[in-house]
Amino acid sequence: MKILVILGALVAVASAQSSLPCQFPFIHSGVTYTACTTVDDPEGKLWCSTRTDIQDNHVTGGGHYKHCTDADVPQTGSATSGNDIEHVFLNSVSTDDLLSNNRNFRPTPQGGQCSTPERIPGTCGSLIQCGAYRSQARDLRRNLSFFKARLCRLEPGRAFVCCPQPGAQAPSQPFPVQPSLPSQPSISSSGRNSLFIKDCGISTADRVVGGTEISVGAYPWLVGIGVNGFSGYQLVCGGSLVTARHVVTAAHCWDGVNPDLVRVGEHDLKNDNDGAQTLRIVRKSIHPSYNKDKSENDVAVATLERNVNFDRNILPICLPFRGDLKNYNFENRHLDVVGWGKLNERATGTTNIPQEAKVKVGSLRSCIHAYRNVGNINLSNKQLCAAENGKDSCQGDSGGPLNYLDNGDGKYYLAGVVSTGRGCARADFPGVYVRVGAYLDWIVSKIQ
Repeated sequence: MKILVILGALVAVASAQSSLPCQFPFIHSGVTYTACTTVDDPEGKLWCSTRTDIQDNHVTGGGHYKHCTDADVPQTGSATSGNDIEHVFLNSVSTDDLLSNNRNFRPTPQGGQCSTPERIPGTCGSLIQCGAYRSQARDLRRNLSFFKARLCRLEPGRAFVCCPQPGAQAPSQPFPVQPSLPSQPSISSSGRNSLFIKDCGISTADRVVGGTEISVGAYPWLVGIGVNGFSGYQLVCGGSLVTARHVVTAAHCWDGVNPDLVRVGEHDLKNDNDGAQTLRIVRKSIHPSYNKDKSENDVAVATLERNVNFDRNILPICLPFRGDLKNYNFENRHLDVVGWGKLNERATGTTNIPQEAKVKVGSLRSCIHAYRNVGNINLSNKQLCAAENGKDSCQGDSGGPLNYLDNGDGKYYLAGVVSTGRGCARADFPGVYVRVGAYLDWIVSKIQ
């Protein structure tokens, strides 16, 4: 029963940076860099390798890296430095992060119509030729996430962004603040409960991926499940809002304890004025075949006392009803896990602000092999296993979402529920998640 562990190689050596010059090119996590990058730096700072092996691979451990200074980075202030601007941008984030993990990316022909994150109409053009973004380009290192969110096309050595049209404005209501929900559920001809709204899975905030604190509204479906203790609200588990009144979580959250409160729109557990709504759980539905001794069928649905009020920071996540997602095993996909759990296995408590990390789903066969001698975990195709580079879910993340971003419709889908594992971020034991698609029929039957 696990949340996020942030133990990247850079973190481990953060106190012992090198004073040697940058070594270019260098290869980090399979990606070649010819300039400083922010990838995997816990503070989002530009860094470079100061020691590489004979094949240009970055030598990890021992402090063989440095945070870059102006002398290490191509200058971006002059009108003739356009190629350098794109060079810095393309080498500061990995292609995987730009494409697979960028909720805003929509491949668009050069000169084609596009829309900015603020939904302002624009044209897909070269980053260096967009006059509206000239000031941000002068300080590119501080605006990487800004340009990443506006990316509309990639070519070898070229980056194109959605440049707003002169005088264009965003729509007066950029997203549905209060989707209309029926007071009583009804089953459509497709068998899907009408309480599952079409405006699900919409993230309203920019995010920085890689084991970091999330920004407010980044995962507006994330909820805290807990109890009122001597010192106030105490977190027991995480969960995912899937309708205005229902939360999908893990069955083991009720093992030995009886959490009866859900906090939606929660961000800082120590801040009672962050706009969170607290509701009582009036019914908990534990999967009838849940086996805590084997961690089987570890899924539950909590029904709240009333509908929540949707706003920018409170929206449901989509369930994987689509045929291509319901039976998908997500193998080799990078998904986002998020929650308030421990930062590492030895930590004494959970975090106040949710953390996120990107984890890679491995093959079920290799996961079964890893856990073959662990008697209390019985794996099947109803589960997923995921972890990567010291990032994992950990104690306190239980029940929270494993999020899949679909680049086709730009929405997030609930791929998994944090379930169990062996320790946190141990190299030989990936985190184990309930595969939500395997339980859709049962989940829908509990949405009333």
